[in-house]
This record gives sequence, structure tokens and C-alpha cells, in this order.
Amino acid sequence: MKKHVSLIRWMGQTIRRFTKWLYTLRHIFVALFVLGNSGLIFHTIYGLPINLWTLFNVRDYDQINASFLTNAPYFMLGVFIVMSSVGLFFRARISWMISFTLMLINIFYTAHIHPQQTHNIHYGIASLILLFMVRKYFSKSSVAAGSIFALISVITLLLTSTYGALYFGDGFNPKITSLLTAFYYAIETMSTVGYGDIVPISEPARLFTISVIVSGIPSLPHRQRQC
Repeated sequence: MKKHVSLIRWMGQTIRRFTKWLYTLRHIFVALFVLGNSGLIFHTIYGLPINLWTLFNVRDYDQINASFLTNAPYFMLGVFIVMSSVGLFFRARISWMISFTLMLINIFYTAHIHPQQTHNIHYGIASLILLFMVRKYFSKSSVAAGSIFALISVITLLLTSTYGALYFGDGFNPKITSLLTAFYYAIETMSTVGYGDIVPISEPARLFTISVIVSGIPSLPHRQRQC
């Protein structure tokens, strides 16, 4: 009888220890759960008829399919979720904030652009609730997470600047008609180099250029510290 009691007690202690061990690793489960959103996004894009890699073959704005422009930001959203999930493994507070924001964007974007993907929306809502429930556990500062946040900001600005330059292409001298030229102008403007080979001549193009310059200025001190 005593042996049975000892065995039951040992099993109980083992289960409690295992439960505590799993509890200490909850940030890993949260990170993997959030990472699942990117898998659903990539699966959705993969099942669409538009080939995302035609991005590199676009030479004129008129060649860009509207449905392609819809898929490109959705693809980048999946990439950003992957990057923010890495920071969650380090229990970084900034990664939690980025992930929470990306979940909101994911839910509203999917509901608006791909409303038929209800499982994506429901999974995004579940991820949002899970992140909110464990918000206090992600309280560490992380250099890696800060770098991820900076990289996401730069990529977002670069995409916005490139497609914006292509959209306002007629307002520049010479006109911006290719994706490569738009990318070049985005880099030139974000870095505040301003060679002057492409000049905004219309008010919308000038306002757009001002917004790109102002958005790129915050990264200047970081670049100067590295030099």
C-alpha cells in the first residue's frame, strides 16, 4: 500500500514539475502559434492565380495587375509576422507590440481583401486574444527585437516609397515608368542623397517626396553612429 502511495506521489510531483517546465516555455508556444498566421497567409497566396514573383518582370506601371498589388502587401505582412515571431522567442516587449499590431492588421486586411478565408480570420483573432492574455510575460528588452522592428520599418517605408513613386510617376521629370526606377528613386530619397536626376514637378509628387524624406530622417542618427 505504501509503495502505491509513494508511486502516486512521485507521479504527481513529476506531472507538476513537467507542467511548471511547460509554463516556463509558454513564450515559445505563443511564438509558434503567432507564426502559424504567416503560414496561412503564404498558403492563401500560393493558392491564388497571381504569380507573386512577376514583381521582378514588371517594367511599366500599366503592366501591373491590380490583383497583384493586392497580394504583394499581403505577402509582406506574412514576412513581417515571421520576423516578429522571432522576437517573441526572446520574450521581447517590442516584439509583442509589433505582433499585436500585425495581428490587428492581418484580421482587418484579410476580412477586407480575402473575406472567404474565414479560417485565417478566426486564427488571427485567436492569436490576438492569446497575445493579450500573456502580455505581461513579454517584458524584456532585446537588441535582436529592436533590429527586427527597425528592419520592418525600413522595408515598409521602402515598399510604400517604391509603389508611391510609381503611382505618381507622371509628376516627375523624367517620368517614372518602371519599377526599377521607382525603387532607385525611393532609395535616393530615403537616404536624403538627392542627386537631382529625378525631380518632382507636380504638387502630389512633391508632397509624396516630402513624406518619404521626413519618414527616412529618423534612421539617419542610427546610420551616423555606425559610421
